[in-house]
Amino acid sequence: MRKTVVVIVLCAVVLGGCQTTEDMSGGKIEEKFAQANQAEGNSRSLGLFFALYLPNRIMDVFEIFRIGIGLGFTAGWDLRITRFAQLAAGVRTDVGLAWVGRRRTPLRAENNAYTAFGPWRAAAEEPQWPLTAWAFEFEVGAGGASIMTAIDFAEIVDMLTGWFGLDLLKDDWGYD
Repeated sequence: MRKTVVVIVLCAVVLGGCQTTEDMSGGKIEEKFAQANQAEGNSRSLGLFFALYLPNRIMDVFEIFRIGIGLGFTAGWDLRITRFAQLAAGVRTDVGLAWVGRRRTPLRAENNAYTAFGPWRAAAEEPQWPLTAWAFEFEVGAGGASIMTAIDFAEIVDMLTGWFGLDLLKDDWGYD
């Protein structure tokens, strides 16, 4: 009985505070939200923000981690602690499939040779799976297969700030 009363009181307090669109300073919440988005160059409505809030937070968690496989001729390794600390040498002609984020293609058909040391990287062509500046990434290939895994530190910060309504990487759904 006591738990039921506590739940009812909490619901009344939460719902009672949600019955107005006025904030404490007397302005309309929707207008202030629209003005803030215009200042940032966004055109996202308050309703769309709330509708996509939880799906965007879930996707932010998934974007922290990346994994992929490649099949075809490959030989080499790629170790990146960030864009500024890397060691790599290799050659590949392969096709691959990976989870590399919601706004990036998961497929790779690549013919490339690459080398990297410290902040310097040279490659015959840009990699089709993007290399981000603040990721810890490891890729190794031998013979007919390669595997890539990564943890993106920028995505961790994006996920944490996303809980407060900030999208530092501008990768949330709901933007134009």
